[in-house]
Amino acid sequence: MEEREYLKALFSTEKQLNEIGTILAAWFAEIVVGVYDEAGLSIIHRNGQALHNALWFCIAQKLAFSDALPENSVLTKWVCVLLASVPQGAKHSTYLEYLLEKCGQPSYYITALLLFEYLCRPYIQLQHHFSINPDSQTKTDVQIVLTGDEYYLREIWKKVIRPYLNRFASALESILTSFLQQMYHVLAGSGQANETWDPISYSRSAIEPHEQDRVKNETDFIIDAARELIEYFCASEPAKGLSVIQKWASADSQLLKRLAIHGLIELNILSPDQKIDWMLEKNCLNFLPLKHEVFRLLKLTYPSASESVRTKLLDSIEGGPETGDEEANQYEIYNLLGWLKEADPSCPFVNQLLSRILEKHPDFEPREHRDLNSWMTIGSGHSKDKSSISAKELLAQEPEEILEWLLTYQDKRWGFLSREGLLAEVSEAVSSSFDWGKKLIDLLKSGQYWTTGLWKSILRGWEKTNLNENQWEFILDLLLHKDIYLLRNQMADLLLSGIEKQKFGIPMNLLPTAETVSYQLWDELDRKPNVERDFTNTEDWLTKAINHPGGKIVQFWLHSLSKHNSGSKETAIPESYRLYFTKTVNGDSISAQLGRVILASHLHYLFFLDSLWTQENIIPLLKWSNEMDARQAWDGYLSWGEWNEALLADLVPMFEKSFEHISQLHARMKDRFCEFLASIAVYSLTNPINSGWLLRFIAVTNVEIRRKWAMAMRRQLHNLKNDGKREVWGNWLKNYWEKRTFGIPLPLHISETEEMASWVIELEPVFDEVTIMVCRSPVPALAHTSLFYRLSEDKFAEKYPVATLELLFHLLSGAKEPFYHCEQLAQILKTLINQDVGREKLRQLSHCLIGLGCVNLPQT
Repeated sequence: MEEREYLKALFSTEKQLNEIGTILAAWFAEIVVGVYDEAGLSIIHRNGQALHNALWFCIAQKLAFSDALPENSVLTKWVCVLLASVPQGAKHSTYLEYLLEKCGQPSYYITALLLFEYLCRPYIQLQHHFSINPDSQTKTDVQIVLTGDEYYLREIWKKVIRPYLNRFASALESILTSFLQQMYHVLAGSGQANETWDPISYSRSAIEPHEQDRVKNETDFIIDAARELIEYFCASEPAKGLSVIQKWASADSQLLKRLAIHGLIELNILSPDQKIDWMLEKNCLNFLPLKHEVFRLLKLTYPSASESVRTKLLDSIEGGPETGDEEANQYEIYNLLGWLKEADPSCPFVNQLLSRILEKHPDFEPREHRDLNSWMTIGSGHSKDKSSISAKELLAQEPEEILEWLLTYQDKRWGFLSREGLLAEVSEAVSSSFDWGKKLIDLLKSGQYWTTGLWKSILRGWEKTNLNENQWEFILDLLLHKDIYLLRNQMADLLLSGIEKQKFGIPMNLLPTAETVSYQLWDELDRKPNVERDFTNTEDWLTKAINHPGGKIVQFWLHSLSKHNSGSKETAIPESYRLYFTKTVNGDSISAQLGRVILASHLHYLFFLDSLWTQENIIPLLKWSNEMDARQAWDGYLSWGEWNEALLADLVPMFEKSFEHISQLHARMKDRFCEFLASIAVYSLTNPINSGWLLRFIAVTNVEIRRKWAMAMRRQLHNLKNDGKREVWGNWLKNYWEKRTFGIPLPLHISETEEMASWVIELEPVFDEVTIMVCRSPVPALAHTSLFYRLSEDKFAEKYPVATLELLFHLLSGAKEPFYHCEQLAQILKTLINQDVGREKLRQLSHCLIGLGCVNLPQT
């Protein structure tokens, strides 16, 4: 075969293989690899050792999934061939990861090392440079990623490398050192790192496992592997460990320096004095990027250090780091001394220096995490403000005694004590004791302190506590005071919280007072100039609305209206509500605009209460006579709205008027628009074909929207019971698909058929008929799909063998390499072999799969 050049195409990287070529690639891997290895390697050598992607893929797959590996000397050759010709632009590392996972025996040590070195190799990806400077918008940044998958690398480390670390250690030290240096040099060369800044090191709070590093980056695997390696050396080969520590400490990479200090902590052949001397000699003490590891080392060594070494250390500490800010330098000195005091509370040298620095800076307060340059509260995304006094301590004092302090307390720069932290504790105190809060209010009112931030704390405290009727009466009377209307947002929050609560909310007999407060607050908001122009570019109007006082007040009205109508047979909107709803509809302020978003989101409820008023005032908002009003209204309605049969007569024309404007909605609203239309098509009593709206929708929308509608239809069909699926198919869906295959009103696009092909799964009761429609439609490109998995798992080949076979021939006619569904299709083929569908067709299917790179197929 080689002499006649049948195999020549397998060693060309320029041409696409034809069907015969793909079959030969699969044959070569299946017959040669593991059986005639040396003969196969010789053929590869004679043809220049350049593998076609398809051949590379087949060989890698055969080695990764074969039951038994060749002997190590042969496997090493195959691996070298594969690593020398890894396809460009293809993520084939998965097969190499599977192969490495099988190399757990000591005899495959060299092969495992070769594969591990390749998969851990860092490379760069360019990404957009984020900057608020418009002149920087065209810049790019470098991101470091690993060749292999981080998850699999950790599994491989656990199963293959760690059990034989004694054998791998020496080679791994060279590999990991090189990679960590390389990562730093790439970032430094691209201007993203320097001697004092390394973004990868900064993102890593600690070398040892730490709660701040629970969210892993890809490069964390290299750091963790290097940590385990130095810990192994320090425990098993301490002399070698010390040598590596010295080497890493002299490296350019901050991470290697930090790993060196971590190793020094683990090394038992040096005394505490020697470790501190080493750290001072290497100038690690005042270098902030090494802070955490230096602090850990001092915590463990300082209590046992000699007096002379302590003195030398403290002399070095007094120099402080070079931050460029004298006060910042002094705080860092104070911080480190405080850390040493925690390590050895009785040390007179530390206590003396601390007293001296606190005399100069009495405002210095300790950090909660002294050893870290930053601390992220997991789940919150920001550091927590702290207060110098707790809510419990506040309640122990009369408000009159501390009023002046509460009014004037300001942030302390160091120690992270802040006024915001104090105000949070005031809020907690008000929440815990209504009477204490009431006393504070009397003092603020009598002193005319209406602009203090204490009012926000009071209202927030009431919002999160349980209030009785008398307390609500006091609060609502207070909210009628004109001077408190500066707190628009907090007032709206309190009203909305009070009306939403099932228990301890605003009592029914006090609702008129609460409504009066809301009307006065609305009038105040509506007078506010329309200056919030940044809202005009928003992509999520409902989110803006529910977080704006205007939107909150409209929500309060709707909840209050619901309480009024609860248990009543009458459905109406009271005149006072109509007045303010109409003000909202017709207003020009930002509050009115966002209020309209809320009203549109409850269109179905308002239509239920008063259809005529809603037809005249809310539904017209969905027209596109005013683009901004329409975008706001559709955002609200599509986010929270619902439809029913009675509403459709007014609603469908609004949808139709919007077909040509869908592109003006943001991505999530486009999805929701299509979901609404799919829901109406499936569940409405009106036939979408006969009524004409569906074909008009298809005629005027672009491919992206039609594809989204096909996706939405799949979800709607999935939720139907079998009888419903038959009914939808018979009533209109089959007719719709037939028209589309004839180009009415537009031919089907491949993007649509990619989604519609999956309808065969959801329409199983009419699978045979749906398959016919799929086969009449353009062939979809199903590179990434769950369709084949569902066909296999749900046993379609067993239940509908003939239709399944025809469906596969159609779908696979458009498939290309790389093809990711071989396993599922091998199972389907296995099932079809036991069905009466004809051997010739099965052989054709098998050859088709081989051409796509599938191996290990059942014999046909």
